[in-house]
Amino acid sequence: MSATNRVIVVGVASNFRRAKNIKKSLRKMRLLLGQLEISQLTKSADFSGKGAFYWNVVVKFKTRLPITEIKTLMKGIESSCGRHKQSKELGCVSMDLDLLLREDTSSERFCLLDKGLPDNLPLVSALAELFSFQELLSVDPLLERSLKSLDRERFSSLKIKWDSIL
Repeated sequence: MSATNRVIVVGVASNFRRAKNIKKSLRKMRLLLGQLEISQLTKSADFSGKGAFYWNVVVKFKTRLPITEIKTLMKGIESSCGRHKQSKELGCVSMDLDLLLREDTSSERFCLLDKGLPDNLPLVSALAELFSFQELLSVDPLLERSLKSLDRERFSSLKIKWDSIL
């Protein structure tokens, strides 16, 4: 364990039993990681064309755990929601947890952990709720293009009082 808390950002997505699985995963994350900052819920198409639409949220939290342990926790949460290795191939994803950003405590900047993030506009839209424009621009130059082309009206989002349902 490192001695310093750092911010980690995780993308949460589901296209099967969405409400149940997102609620379950967020509860488990809160239990294992403590206080969470959660974006609004956004809806997006399945870009593979194999499955139903997705619900997405972005979760921000502070932890002392190393990235390897966080990845292990996320895989465990995915499995507890019924995620299988073939889920994406079959177009039925009960839970997909992706590490998006990690704070570099020495520079107080964020490092991009998911190289596909700049092309995932629903997640970029959700990130923009939890971070300032300037913070996101400092992460990766490709995010600037995504943020500038972002049409927030394009994504239907739902304001949810997460504390009342978790």
